[in-house]
Amino acid sequence: MDIVDFHKIESLARDFRNFLIFINGYMQQHSSEETVRILKISGIGVQKYPNSNKSEQLQTIIGALHSQYGKDDEHTNKWIEEVEIINNLFVDLIQLREAHGVNKIQKKRQAVGFLIALEIFLGSLKEYSMGRRLEKIKEVYPFVISLFDDRRRGRLIPAKVDHNRVAQIADSVAENASSIFKYFIYDDATLNFKNALKYDEIKILREHMNLYEIYNSIETLEEKWRMIGLDITIDKDIINFSMLDEKPFQAVSLSSARFQNQRMKWNLDFQNSDKTELHQKIKIDNTLLPTEGFISEEEVMHSISLGEFLLTRDLKMKLKNVELREWLRAYSVIKREMEEVIQKRFISNRVAPMQLTDWCDVRPASNWLQLFMSAGISEASAGIIINCLTFTLKSKDLLDCPFIPIPPRSDQEPEICVIPSLAVIIDPALSTISNMARSTSDIAMKGTGLENEVLKLLRSAGIPADQIKKTVNGETYECDTFFVLEDHLIFVECKAFGQPYGVRDYYQLIQNIIPLSEEVIPRAANDRSATEQLNRIAKYYLNHLPLLCEKLGLPEIWKPKSVTRIILTTAMLGENMFSDDCYIVDYSIFSRFIKRDMPYINIGPYRILNGDKNYEGDITFEKLMNIIVKSPQIDIFNRGIILNSVERKLYSKKLKYLIHTIPFSKIRIIDASVINKMITRGILPEDAHEQMKADR
Repeated sequence: MDIVDFHKIESLARDFRNFLIFINGYMQQHSSEETVRILKISGIGVQKYPNSNKSEQLQTIIGALHSQYGKDDEHTNKWIEEVEIINNLFVDLIQLREAHGVNKIQKKRQAVGFLIALEIFLGSLKEYSMGRRLEKIKEVYPFVISLFDDRRRGRLIPAKVDHNRVAQIADSVAENASSIFKYFIYDDATLNFKNALKYDEIKILREHMNLYEIYNSIETLEEKWRMIGLDITIDKDIINFSMLDEKPFQAVSLSSARFQNQRMKWNLDFQNSDKTELHQKIKIDNTLLPTEGFISEEEVMHSISLGEFLLTRDLKMKLKNVELREWLRAYSVIKREMEEVIQKRFISNRVAPMQLTDWCDVRPASNWLQLFMSAGISEASAGIIINCLTFTLKSKDLLDCPFIPIPPRSDQEPEICVIPSLAVIIDPALSTISNMARSTSDIAMKGTGLENEVLKLLRSAGIPADQIKKTVNGETYECDTFFVLEDHLIFVECKAFGQPYGVRDYYQLIQNIIPLSEEVIPRAANDRSATEQLNRIAKYYLNHLPLLCEKLGLPEIWKPKSVTRIILTTAMLGENMFSDDCYIVDYSIFSRFIKRDMPYINIGPYRILNGDKNYEGDITFEKLMNIIVKSPQIDIFNRGIILNSVERKLYSKKLKYLIHTIPFSKIRIIDASVINKMITRGILPEDAHEQMKADR
């Protein structure tokens, strides 16, 4: 996969005049294939939203391509064809919306109506998931979302029967509603409409919730096409998206699945732990920040989860100049406030008018500033947080950025709208990690950070390890960790990157780790990838080996049998990686090997070990290299992954594409046939049944 700095290219493309100057110059020095790669990454010509000027830009770019490469160039014509197909998909999507009657509603009422419909959808689903009676929910909500059994004449299914399914619906709608809302933002839809809407209008706008998977599918496919590469073809009325290289797509899915599996483990460990000491630190109006104080038990759990991910108890580390504990507190305050809004609504025993202020929380931005400050967040940090949590076209979703800005009138200060039932399902740790994933560098790891955790881990296993920092002629050479195993020297560069979610984030992660395939736009001299940093450091200390010998108490004349370079990241990877003479491995894989913690799979309540001789007996260099070159954890998920074909019907077109799924990570009903299938596929060991019997 070719890696270029997509942030710089996208930023340049926002100023079309400058981008055109750049691309004309680029074409003079590069082939049509290389130029098309840059055009794809830039997103130029793709018209996601109506009434944009992308069509004119596309025609200008086509003219420039024809002038440079001719009208018969294979690569440019393929790009033009695919852009037009994608644009037609977005047009078809708009027609699908219109077919559901959305355009019958005045434009000024659409955005407000959508937010009301979304809150009713998620709010009623929340009450249903809590086991409330349908009759009681209908006293407050004009419609109720619930599960029904088609085989039993549409009989209502209690949420507890399939709580996971209810949670998945809520999460999916919350995540993908953001894609829908971006259409309203781009179309300059107003949120200043104060009058009540008709219930029939809300019912029509509710249809957007039935379209969220289609919205998300098209946006995701466009992103995959741009960042990694998809081949787009048309067969009658079916538009096929095919993977040019399956490996990176599989890596994205495996990375996400491994992290979700780890989150489940953290949550279970927390639920089963003794919380007596932690409860003494909980006060709903606490001004002490985590981990010194908490405002809820949930905040405790999210603090632990974030600490586990970063391998530190020091939540004073900063992201965008704001301490991580302040990010956690801000999200926790938002959740607390919105829970109160929902509770007050439910005890009202009435269906409120269809007005934004009756269903969503609308208050001045200054109110949130004061709330954050009263909860222990500094004024400077509170201002940064409000700005970062404000939803825009660039935001990932309304979970990471729940603040919807309402443009001020001349006599008012700016207001913020929050969708209560969406905000209460925010995972503060996950949203903080997600914000990290969108940062272009790792956060500053000071004090008890990843480096110290790695040193502690190695030393506890009896492995000589240390860190070193030297400044020579103004140049600093800081090695996070180096250790010697059986006279083999290993350099380690520690990186606290956020966990990627989806193709764009994974591309960002890889861009942070390995060298760019091409420096399309010049970068700063010290703007190095992780592997470039490590190679620079290793080169210096290999030329000054006695410095390392002194640190480890080795003879000054000692020479290593071999030299290995490892990039160690907090982000869980979905592939075994080697680039620029460096192995890239995540801390989960590395630490479990050093701790001799045998890989296992959680199947429901059972923990099934996958035997591996590399985890038995003494730690050796050969065994270490075995698990770094081919990780058992990644291999287990690789064996369980399958490709599923998906078809979606739009207005006049059909989409067809493949996605990776990992069925065993979602198993709820366990029987012998399921276990046998997993044994046959090599996901589980031959003695899985015996292990399960013993675990009972």
